[in-house]
Order: sequence, then structure tokens, then C-alpha cells
Amino acid sequence: MSESVKKESIEKAYCSACKGERNCDVVGSHRVSWDGHHIWGHTDWRILRCRGCDEVFCQTVSICSDDIDFGHDEEGHQIATYIETKKYWPAPSKRKKPDWLDELQCIKVASERLVSPLNELYGALDADLPMLAGIAVRSCFEVVAEILGIESELTFQDKLKTLVAQEKLGASAETAISTAIEAGHAATHRGWTPEPDDLNTLVEILEAFIRDTLIEPARRLELHERAANLRERVPPKPPNPKKRTKAAQKPALPSEVTK
Repeated sequence: MSESVKKESIEKAYCSACKGERNCDVVGSHRVSWDGHHIWGHTDWRILRCRGCDEVFCQTVSICSDDIDFGHDEEGHQIATYIETKKYWPAPSKRKKPDWLDELQCIKVASERLVSPLNELYGALDADLPMLAGIAVRSCFEVVAEILGIESELTFQDKLKTLVAQEKLGASAETAISTAIEAGHAATHRGWTPEPDDLNTLVEILEAFIRDTLIEPARRLELHERAANLRERVPPKPPNPKKRTKAAQKPALPSEVTK
């Protein structure tokens, strides 16, 4: 059953853009109720606009008659409060995207092939889909390896050995990445669901791999190009007049006098 909800002027809600609880204007609302005879509940749908940054997003607040939190008021009387379950769309970010993500857009082959799977990875994290996030981590490793020129037909372990042989990857990083890839295999082929801490470690390994193999080399190349341009604009050092004077006053050698 659907019904209208009295419009409230302000609602406290989490704003993903501001990264915190903010006062928001309720610009639209709707309630969907249900009744199972012995159990009932409802979900309030709200369109909210943050008063801090004007971000617009959707919030749902659901209650069920069986979900009750018991407490006491100031006079010691027992009170019952229905437990609210709040959800948001778009989902609040579970992990801050790396600062270098915009730089990745400037690397042509990376922007064409890597940005999209990375965005899907962070989307899976935000939507609390750990298994899909684990699979996405594995896929991103494979894309980065191919961007670095490693043959796609090779196994993951052979790709890592090739990266080490080409000095694009250190031995310590090889061990961490090998572990992350095996975790991705487990999520893909064995239905493994990583715990939040494990998933956080997987993503950190991936982000470090991308930073070290794509971002840092691009930064060094860009710095080298700027240094070369700067060298062309720096005026040359003028000749030292004192040195010229001393050279002119230098006495002739005996052999030169004889001549």
C-alpha cells in the first residue's frame, strides 16, 4: 500500500559529497506500507537536497514491527522505539578514491581501458558487494599488466615474473600482488567472499601497483619534460669580463717571444 507522507522541511542525513551528516531539505517524499497480519512495517522514500552543497540524493527509512529497541525515559519508565534502517542512493562511498585517479585520465591507454573497471570496483565497494569487488580487483590487475605490455596469453604468475624481469616490479611487491591475485581467483572461481579488512588490503595492494607502475612513471616523465622546457627558457650565463681581462694581460711565454 502506498500513501503520501507529510512533507518535512528539514531532515538530518548523510551527504556523500560533504562526507558527513548534514541538514537537508526534503523536496519529495512517499511512504510504502505493508501488513502481514501479525507483522507490519513501512518504508519512507525521500528526495533530499543538502543545505551545505546542494547535492541531491535519495534516502529510504524502513521500520518493521518486530524490530524494537527497548530503553527507559528519564523517569525510569520503559519505552519502545522502532529501529530504523536507512539506505541511500547513490550509496555513500565506502572507500575514498585515490587522489591520482584524475591523473590516470591523462594517460591515454589507461583512461581507455582502466578507468571503467576501477569505477566498477569502487561501485561494488559502495554497494557492499565484496565478492564482485574481489573479482574486480583481479580484473584490474590483468588490465594493468596488459597496459604495461605483458602478453595477455601468459598466466598471472608468468605476468608477474615478466614484470620483475623487466624491473617494472620489485620482488616484495610481487609477493603482495601474487596474494591479491590468488584472492581474486578465489572470489571468481571458488565463491570466496572477502571480509571487509581483507578487501581493504586487496584494494590497497592494487592501488599501490597502479601508482608505482603507471602514475609515478608518468609523473617523472612529465617532470622531465617540464625541466627540459625550463632549460630552454633559462637565459645563459654571461661571460665573466674579469676573466677576459686577465687573459688579455697574460704575459707571453719565452717561446712566443723568440718567435
